[in-house]
Amino acid sequence: MVQIAQSGLAVDQQVNFEPGLLSARGQGRFELADSFCRGCEVLDYTAEIRHGLGAWLAGKAAWASADYALSWPQLPITPPLPALQVNAAQRFVDGLRPALHAQLEMPASAHEFNTQKFNTREHQYGLSQQGLSGQIKPGYLQLNSPALEVQRDAHAWLGLQGISLEAAAAENLLLSSQVESLTIPAWQWQGKALALNYQQHGNSQKLDINLDATLQNGQLQNQPPHGEVRSSVKIERLNVVSTQAFASELPRLLSPQLTGAARMIGLFSLYSVHGPGFFAEHPALHWQAQKVPLIHGFADINIKLAVTPETRRPPMHPVEWQRALQGRVEITAPSQHLAAWWNWASMFVNYVTGLPRDYASLKQQGWVTPQADGRDKLLFVLDPAVGVRH
Repeated sequence: MVQIAQSGLAVDQQVNFEPGLLSARGQGRFELADSFCRGCEVLDYTAEIRHGLGAWLAGKAAWASADYALSWPQLPITPPLPALQVNAAQRFVDGLRPALHAQLEMPASAHEFNTQKFNTREHQYGLSQQGLSGQIKPGYLQLNSPALEVQRDAHAWLGLQGISLEAAAAENLLLSSQVESLTIPAWQWQGKALALNYQQHGNSQKLDINLDATLQNGQLQNQPPHGEVRSSVKIERLNVVSTQAFASELPRLLSPQLTGAARMIGLFSLYSVHGPGFFAEHPALHWQAQKVPLIHGFADINIKLAVTPETRRPPMHPVEWQRALQGRVEITAPSQHLAAWWNWASMFVNYVTGLPRDYASLKQQGWVTPQADGRDKLLFVLDPAVGVRH
C-alpha cells in the first residue's frame, strides 16, 4: 500500500495500523488519482501482514507476507462486488529492496445495477462473472476470467468467454486483452478471437488514447461466416472531466419528458460550465473501422474530427461551429443502417452543418451516393473556411 501511495496513483485517506511481534493488521482507504470510473474512485482495504518468523509459520519462504482484501464501496451495484483477495510477499531473492509480487483472486458473483444511477438512459442490468485470478509484478498486472455475462432488461445482452488482460504502467498506460469468444444475442452474432490493445498518456485534463481492436472471424444470424474485422480509435487532448459531464447529462436533458425551457436552461448551464474545458485543448478524433458486420451487410467507417487551433471559446452559433470544426466523415453501409444512424445524429449535425435532417433529402442532394455493391456512401468534409462541402 505504501508503494501504491508513493507511485502517485492513489492518496491515503485514512490508515489504521496495529503492530505486532509476528504479525500486524491494517485497514484504510485510498482515493485513486485521476479515476475515470464513477464509483471506483475510492478503494478500501484490510490486511494481515506477517513478518520474520510470522511469515515462516504461515508457510511463506519470504521475509514478509501479507493478505489483503480490496473493495470498492461506492460502486452502485447490488450486492457489492466480493473483495479482491491479494496475497503479496517480500521474497528472499529480492533481498531487502522493496518489490511487489502478488497473486490475485476474486470468487464468482452476480450483481444488478440501474443506469439511472449514472444519469443515462434507464436500463436494468444484470452482471454475472465466473471469478477472477491473476498476478501483480513490478509495473505489470495480469488477469484472467473464464466468463462474463451481461443481461439488459432481463434479456441476454453480451457474453464473453476466455478473458485475459495484461497491463503495464510506465510513462504510458498499456493494456492488451484477449477474448476467446463473444456473443451479442440481440444480433444473433458470435465472434472468435478478439484482441484489444489500448495505450493512454496524460491525465484527465489532457488525455491521449489509442485503441486498436481486431476480431478474427464471426457469424451473424443465419448468414455465412465473415472474416477479420478491424477498428482503431485515436483521441488526442481530451478533457475527460468535461466529456464525462456532457455524456452523463445530455441524455437526461434531451429526454422527451423535459420541457423545452428547462432543456435550454440545462444545456446552456452545461455548456457554459464544461464547454470551455472541452474546447480549450482542441481535441481531435480519428475512427477507422473495416468490414463491421451488420444485419444487412458490412460497414466501413473513416471519421476525422478536430477542434481548430483558432477556437478560443465554445462555439454557440452555427457559423461559430463551422469555424471551430474541421474534418471528414466517410461511411459506407447498407442504406437501412445508414438511414437509422443519420436519424439518430442528424439533430446535432444539422445545427452544425446545415445538412438535411431526413435521409431522403440527404441522398437527393448528393451527400449520399449508391455504390456498386448495393451499399450507400455518406461523404462530407468540414472545412472551416467554407463550411460543409462535398
